[in-house]
Amino acid sequence: MPTSKEISEILFKRLIGGKLTADEKSLLESWIALSPDSRRKMVDSLEDVEGLRNAYRLRSLIDSRRPQEEMERRLGIFKPNSIPAKQKSYAGVFLKWSAAAVIAGVITLGGIYLFRTPSITSDRLAVAEEHVSPLKIESLSPGTSRAVLTTSAGDTLHITDQKGVPYTLPATANIGSLQVDVPRGGEFLVVLEDSTRVWLNSESSLRYPAHFSAAARRVELTGEAYFDVTHNPDVPFIVESANQRVKVYGTEFNVRAYPEDDMVYTSLSSGSISLSPLSGGGEIFLSPGKQTVFTKATSEAKVRSVDIERVTGWRHGRFVFEEQSLRQIMRDLARWYDFEYEFADEKAAETIFMGSIPRYSKFKTAIAILEKSGGLSFVVKDNRILISSKK
Repeated sequence: MPTSKEISEILFKRLIGGKLTADEKSLLESWIALSPDSRRKMVDSLEDVEGLRNAYRLRSLIDSRRPQEEMERRLGIFKPNSIPAKQKSYAGVFLKWSAAAVIAGVITLGGIYLFRTPSITSDRLAVAEEHVSPLKIESLSPGTSRAVLTTSAGDTLHITDQKGVPYTLPATANIGSLQVDVPRGGEFLVVLEDSTRVWLNSESSLRYPAHFSAAARRVELTGEAYFDVTHNPDVPFIVESANQRVKVYGTEFNVRAYPEDDMVYTSLSSGSISLSPLSGGGEIFLSPGKQTVFTKATSEAKVRSVDIERVTGWRHGRFVFEEQSLRQIMRDLARWYDFEYEFADEKAAETIFMGSIPRYSKFKTAIAILEKSGGLSFVVKDNRILISSKK
């Protein structure tokens, strides 16, 4: 039986526009199938004041002004301290009340709809979660800014339509470590305590302390991220991922370390970084325009020159391909547009491409480019996209 904590998180996630996973949908179905008495007991437990306080505490980690400032910087119109002090105060008050109101709204909506309806079957679940529709190529949209923030205490917060997780912590806060998980079909900008910015790609996670130590700024990465590290020669910034360690004092670089890949790719845009295996060994120093290819199985690395614009294209709104097979390309597209696929033949999978695709376009636009340039066909079969060569 699902716990009250699980159900409250699922309802909150759905209320703020998040997309539920198959497991979350299954838990919600199980909850609705409970007897009226069991459902009522669970909703009573959801109306937990301390739970609301914890949720509010997590919400207070997010500074609502920072995403707006990030957008203004990109547009070249950012004006520091442009928000009057009084307005900032009101914004803070609104943030506090809106967090509590949204959480309370989850409980209220759940109580009214799910508990006062005598008989609820799965085909009436649409108010809480839309039915799973058959996959349609024209309906696949690009990913959005969303993530799940988790504290070392196990508290979680689902965040959507934000440009990052900037936070302001009181000096006495004792939260420990934080982890940001970005799902398929998502991306996220995390702003760390030292103002270092980390852009996380789909299916990626970043673990980091709420407060860095005086000796080092250490984070752990799974997946892909672009780092813009705040310069501090006295406190090195360290990224650990898939058995390798990257040490940097202030620069910009990209790390790709997905679990299913045999290699870890670290590419330097500017500045200088060094790499070494976690198991010990010598350091490799990179200069701008260079990339290390680290083999997970052997902990061996080699250095090569790369086109940084291609490697970091995802950060600037484009998928850039340079002698990449469709097999490699589809991994990234599936993560971003959140779908399953298979190849009908090996000829299609090994088709090589050079060029680029707009990252924020509809999937239909993306595959139109691939279909025309590669002689390929994309059709839906059994709720998966089947890719084949045109005859």
